[in-house]
Amino acid sequence: MLGKLMKYEFKATSRMLLPINGAMLLFALINRLFMELNFFQTGNMAISALATVMAVMYVMVIIAAFVITLIVIIQRFYKNLLTDEGYLMFTLPVKAHSHITSKGIVAFVWYLASFVVCALSIFILVVDQNVIDGLSQFFTVELPRYFQLAGGDGIAILFEVLALFLLSFVSGILMIYCSIALGSLFHNHKILGAFGMYLAINFVMQIIGTVGILVVFASSNDTALWSTMDSIRLVSTVVLPLCIAYYAVFSVVFYWVTNFIFKKKLNLE
Repeated sequence: MLGKLMKYEFKATSRMLLPINGAMLLFALINRLFMELNFFQTGNMAISALATVMAVMYVMVIIAAFVITLIVIIQRFYKNLLTDEGYLMFTLPVKAHSHITSKGIVAFVWYLASFVVCALSIFILVVDQNVIDGLSQFFTVELPRYFQLAGGDGIAILFEVLALFLLSFVSGILMIYCSIALGSLFHNHKILGAFGMYLAINFVMQIIGTVGILVVFASSNDTALWSTMDSIRLVSTVVLPLCIAYYAVFSVVFYWVTNFIFKKKLNLE
């Protein structure tokens, strides 16, 4: 049933998110063509103005892609589960956590897709022989040198950074869901309540994160610890694992709170 929910969710969200992601690539290709044809430096004011407009449009499309993705994620969760549509969704033979999981996975895929498409569009825009040579230098010289210097800790850091990057996405999505679920407990002004809950949760997270950073630095104030090798080891064995744990714990809390509200405190009025 989870697969069917995800299929339905992808179908409902793709109508808006596929075109905006495609637009990023389209405007990147247009601007790259204009760069190759030297439209930005031509003496013709009309052509230069057109090239400038296309460049501005490209930036606006990138911004719009992430804003629209966020809006769709929020709108789908709230409208589909906490308005009149929720009466139908919660009569399906599906547990509450399946609704959260399906929407969370789809939201994660779309956010990740937006980042990948954005990076690809920028690559299309800037790639030339210098960029290719730079990437070749990085992968054939700089990266092996880094692994030689850092050893196993260097490899661990790469995987930990990737895990932290992905987990921050998951935590951010579940934080939005938790805020919306908590906001639904307000009989009036649910959207305003959700926004207030989001600010409150974010404030608590900032405090806990700040305290955690201070504790780490206070417990590792020995200057010798921050030599090249020891600092790398500290990052791989303490700093990044704590950051991963930080987001993992909050993700579990957000998921649990949202699921609990849906099961015990659901308010669709």
